[in-house]
Amino acid sequence: MRGNVPTRIRKLDEGNFSAVILAAAGLKRLGLMKRASYIFSETEMLPAAGQGILAVQGRNDFDRKLLECVDDAGSRTAACAERAVIAALGCSCSSPAAAYCRVFKDGKIELRAFYVSPKTGKETFGTVSGVREESIPLAENLAAQLQKEAENIG
Repeated sequence: MRGNVPTRIRKLDEGNFSAVILAAAGLKRLGLMKRASYIFSETEMLPAAGQGILAVQGRNDFDRKLLECVDDAGSRTAACAERAVIAALGCSCSSPAAAYCRVFKDGKIELRAFYVSPKTGKETFGTVSGVREESIPLAENLAAQLQKEAENIG
């Protein structure tokens, strides 16, 4: 379905669809949460990598010290781990893959990912846990495991 959130809701109201799945963040931002009849948890439907994480980008010569006040180390860890899974799988933004990383106060992480092999069509899901400092190797290992399972490698 094409269109922004209000257009998609209008199409639903006009009876063009029985249901529409939209991002809760968009509904919240537009003050439309009352329209949601169900909110999926991340265990039911993993989001695309990096969903809900804001990033600030600047030129190479930009003084990044200005951004330290808005940097959230946990969000940065989560975004990097999620993106590392997708990169290790060789996926793009249109690939059937998802990743979600939770960063806990004690410095541990839990990373979950989903992958569908374009070669076999097989779906795989996996979870790894570890320490925050090892988030990238954990992500890469998880991606290798998912790819091996989905493509019957080895």
